[in-house]
Amino acid sequence: MNVNLTFLTIAFVICVVNGTLLPHDPNYCYSSGDPQNFLAKFSTITQYDAVKGGSALNPSSCEPIKLLALVRHGTRRPTSTEINFMLKNYSLIPGEIIDNINLGTTMLCEDDANTLKEWQFDSNLLYPSGGLSLYGIEEMKNIAQRLKNTFRTLFLNSNSTLFRHSPSERTRQSAKAFAEGLYGSYAEVTFTNSGSEPDMLLQSFENCATWKYTLQPLAIMDADNFTIGQEFVNLEEHVNKKLGFTTGLKRLNRLDILALVLHCMYEQILNRTQNSPFCAAFSPSDMQITEYYLDLLQFYLSGYGFPLYKNLYRNMNCELVKNMLDFLTGTATENERLFFGHDTTMQFLFVALGVFKDDYPMTANNFAQQSFRKWRPSLNTPMAATLVIVRYRCPAGDEDEVLLELNELPLKFPGCNAEGICKLSVFLKKLDYFAKANCAKLFCTNKTS
Repeated sequence: MNVNLTFLTIAFVICVVNGTLLPHDPNYCYSSGDPQNFLAKFSTITQYDAVKGGSALNPSSCEPIKLLALVRHGTRRPTSTEINFMLKNYSLIPGEIIDNINLGTTMLCEDDANTLKEWQFDSNLLYPSGGLSLYGIEEMKNIAQRLKNTFRTLFLNSNSTLFRHSPSERTRQSAKAFAEGLYGSYAEVTFTNSGSEPDMLLQSFENCATWKYTLQPLAIMDADNFTIGQEFVNLEEHVNKKLGFTTGLKRLNRLDILALVLHCMYEQILNRTQNSPFCAAFSPSDMQITEYYLDLLQFYLSGYGFPLYKNLYRNMNCELVKNMLDFLTGTATENERLFFGHDTTMQFLFVALGVFKDDYPMTANNFAQQSFRKWRPSLNTPMAATLVIVRYRCPAGDEDEVLLELNELPLKFPGCNAEGICKLSVFLKKLDYFAKANCAKLFCTNKTS
């Protein structure tokens, strides 16, 4: 089997772009810079097209007979919590920046300064809060069409495909758009057990009190420790100098800067035809620091950040993994099973699969040593992130195979080759814990049996 060099090259390029620590450039001009310096560093707010592979993969010579996908909803608007945070912490800042431009105290290039002067608040970018954007709808349709074009012997009719989404409106809209991409319409598509609460399959974490009321606050506190370290202190200094806040009475604090970061990210992914003026406050190296902070938060929230609770985190998606295994090995009537969830859904599944686990985990104090970390939501959990698992039926005498791909690139899974292909028995052995598990008993516990 020949390795697909095109996709490995794409994966390598993305890794290098994200893996090199960049020196701070105080004169960086966002209007004329390389967009990839920013677009691929927005953590879970990253747009899908900035990091995806060339197209879905089908590297096996065997026959694909079953396909399962977990899809994060498409690009959305900020949530009400994010909107309130942004408006509370930066409502006066745009006018103050323009005052500084007129005083000549900023370090903004002329194009960035003019963009800021011309900026007007667009409520359409924020409301309805958390809602799927037009870009998000198109992402879902496009991903679905590429998937269907790649696996031409699957997706023959809507009756062969099971759709299920979480109770969220944006996942419902994403599922409908995906169905349109596959079959031209969602009118005849049945959404099985969708929207019901409590959802133990795609939003199980919302039903775990230990995670919601103990570990979430701890995650925020541990991630915030990074903001008092030297890297973030330097970032604050860079942004204040860039925007002309040079006196003690008029300086942006940590919350102001985080609000600017969020506005930069959302405005850029929701209005892709022009630059967000707020991104001009940051250099590419500044964005690496903000990305690290957001990644660290995700690492504690739904990754490997709490070793003492590693079993609770692994058990969180027990029902989802068990469902996945039953589908791949059982006699379900459908050929495709498509789930639509959230970044947290997907990240807890990564933990269950044991992928993106670093030998030396992220902390608030080792930013410089983490430039090539595996846990990087910008790459593995962008908006519209798509995990696909395909079972192949191989000729008599050959064992069936499984393909794992993430965002149209091979997923590095123990026992699989560079193209994401491994023997079915290898894949099942790695997940034997879940095949035997009593998920109802293990959920939201730190137990192993």
